[in-house]
Amino acid sequence: MYLTSPYFRDTFLPVRMLAIVSSIVFVLGSSVVGEILRKWLGTTLYSMFLISGSGCLFSILFLKCLGRLARQTSIPKPNFGTLRGLVIGLCFGLGASLCSGISFSLINHQPIIFSSFWDGAFYRFVGNVFPASVEETAFRGGVVHFVSAYLNTTWGVVVGSVPFGALHFFGRLFGNPVTFQHALGVSVAGLLLSLLYLRFGLVSAFGCHWVWNALCIQWVKAMSLPSHGGAQMFEGAWTTTAVLVCLSFLPTLIRDPVTNRA
Repeated sequence: MYLTSPYFRDTFLPVRMLAIVSSIVFVLGSSVVGEILRKWLGTTLYSMFLISGSGCLFSILFLKCLGRLARQTSIPKPNFGTLRGLVIGLCFGLGASLCSGISFSLINHQPIIFSSFWDGAFYRFVGNVFPASVEETAFRGGVVHFVSAYLNTTWGVVVGSVPFGALHFFGRLFGNPVTFQHALGVSVAGLLLSLLYLRFGLVSAFGCHWVWNALCIQWVKAMSLPSHGGAQMFEGAWTTTAVLVCLSFLPTLIRDPVTNRA
């Protein structure tokens, strides 16, 4: 979906800035709330369901706010997507995870213990609904959508990827050892997620992000990487970045079943 018009660049500056800035504030604030809830409720499976449910609720409410801001500036509301888009996003997330995990193992001569790969996987999938829903609603439904509408899709993709990686340095406040390589890898992931949003909608970006996050820790366990910093090591590896760059070319090649055009 390409939303470009000089009209959008000349009017509604306060509202457009509100949409973009509030999206960044929302994702940072929600991250803090998520950490507080984890410390308060603990890390049991039941608490993870509650935390993930709160993340979905926050995202739905904020998405409605973004829709109202979009109507005030006469642009379409953020594209939620379809079931087809969700399936495509899940496949991209799974494919990216498998290719990144196997390539990391081969290049670094890191054996994979497949018997431990699925240990705790259900817990990871439940727990990662919160960050995936909040971050995708804010960055793709907020930043990418509004910047694409007011400027063009190129700027939308850039703003949806580089700041996305840079804001992960915020994780240092919670003890996460974020490095430049990790931020770079996350920025490239933001590129793929932004392209999935523009092509297939918000649920597609969410599906990819959710599967990737959930399986990332499983690779850390299966390859016996350090529990502290292992995820950042895996996501920041050049092999992971290369896989994500290659996959970023694919969304535009998938044909639309309605128009039968890529």
